[in-house]
Amino acid sequence: GFREERAAPVGMTEFFFYDDAYETYANAPYNKAYELSKIAPMGEVIHLRSLVIEEQHRNPMLFLRLCAATIEIASRLGARYMTAATSAHYDYILGLYERAGMVKLGNFTTNGTSCQLSLLALAAASRRAQSLQRRRPPDYGADLLRRVNEAQLGRQPQSQDSIQITN
Repeated sequence: GFREERAAPVGMTEFFFYDDAYETYANAPYNKAYELSKIAPMGEVIHLRSLVIEEQHRNPMLFLRLCAATIEIASRLGARYMTAATSAHYDYILGLYERAGMVKLGNFTTNGTSCQLSLLALAAASRRAQSLQRRRPPDYGADLLRRVNEAQLGRQPQSQDSIQITN
């Protein structure tokens, strides 16, 4: 998501494929919650390491949109499943996970904190994610849309008269 007043990100996600981070599932701390080898080969499972949204912009829809973008990208890279972990006592995030279609795999402890590991099958979630991504965002005006597109493409700003926005 982007701020309305300027084309600057207000949220981001970070994920990794298990086979990029660990030699075997047994080396992953999340394997303490559930035997991950029962899910799929390591090259088909990602772990959502971070999903961060600036506090003043936090809302369930932005969370779902960031998840949708992550699911779409991960699916294109060959992922079939996604795991995510958070504090077992963080009811708000666990509720968002559930709302996104994730199921609880189990709990594990890290650094003295009880955490819950959740799983999402990306095939079914991908259809929902694509539908969410196709929904038209609110109309923020041509100038903001131009700046967002330029920021995403890493381009230098164009003159206003060369911008074309079509519906």
